[in-house]
Amino acid sequence: MRKESAAGEIPVIPKEAAMRVMIPASGTDLDSSSSPVFGRCQTFIFIDPETLDFEVLPNPALNASGGAGVQAAQTVLRHGVGAVIAPSLGPNAFRVIQAAGIPAYRMEGTTVHEVVAAYNAGQLSLLDTPGDGHVGLGGGRRR
Repeated sequence: MRKESAAGEIPVIPKEAAMRVMIPASGTDLDSSSSPVFGRCQTFIFIDPETLDFEVLPNPALNASGGAGVQAAQTVLRHGVGAVIAPSLGPNAFRVIQAAGIPAYRMEGTTVHEVVAAYNAGQLSLLDTPGDGHVGLGGGRRR
């Protein structure tokens, strides 16, 4: 099952959504590359790790002039997740995710499917400290 949401649309999330995990990606399916960045990834893939049902959401913070990590974290939380899987989270995004009580895991794998497999196998470590801020594609306009 694959559903794409408009960037500004905030759907009603059923209770089962808490079983979903979110993986930042560079595409729109399970064979897409996982993204090396969180706040400025192209898409968020929300996936049920047991059934592999997923939803794709374009990242509305991709081209933000600043605060992309916080905007991305807030978007992910509004769409309902039980865990976030990312290469790292900047200090502000980390605080938003942590304040919501959502666990964050360090991403391992080059495709979304590989990341989910590692999560299901219990191979991912918790992200217990934030990464550096302003890491990524240079979109933060701090040039």
